[in-house]
Amino acid sequence: MLDNARARAIASNVVDPVARALLKVGLTPNVVTVTASLMVSAIVLATWSRGLFGWGMLLCAPMVFGDLLDGTMARLSGNTSAWGSFLDSVMDRVTDAAIISSMLLYVQSQGDSPALIAGMVALAATGLIPYIRAKAESLQISCKVGLMERSERLFVVGVAGVFAGFGVTQSIAASLYVLAILNAFTVFQRLNAVRTGVSA
Repeated sequence: MLDNARARAIASNVVDPVARALLKVGLTPNVVTVTASLMVSAIVLATWSRGLFGWGMLLCAPMVFGDLLDGTMARLSGNTSAWGSFLDSVMDRVTDAAIISSMLLYVQSQGDSPALIAGMVALAATGLIPYIRAKAESLQISCKVGLMERSERLFVVGVAGVFAGFGVTQSIAASLYVLAILNAFTVFQRLNAVRTGVSA
């Protein structure tokens, strides 16, 4: 099994040359951030909402490098900034909303009202999780707790997308139930952390 240093070295060997090439043609990290996020959002809304999960996963695969490329480009160019970090976080929220919305549209088309309701809860909680942390930190309260960070949420969605791509479309509804429960639990974890921090 690869250790973290080895994994980072392999990723760097793949990503760094691409990042340098993009910088040479005049692209900026922020352009890559926005472009990758909007493309993923457009792809999932056009495919997953219609049940084309395999195509959605296939077309989104190259866009995954966007999350790696923008940070690498910023590092290589020495162009890291608060604005870039802020923009990256905002575009993450856009992508998350688009992915879950596409799943909502699919279960709605299947007449699955319980899954639709679960998806609405998941979508609302997905927005609340980073908001609670940001608001808490603006009050000088640490709020890094929580079961479902963005990587965990994307893992659940990704697994569901793979299964759905192979015809097990029930995985989409199942993942919405999982996200609804675990996202809501994370919201309560963070609310409790803030309450404790305020009381301390």
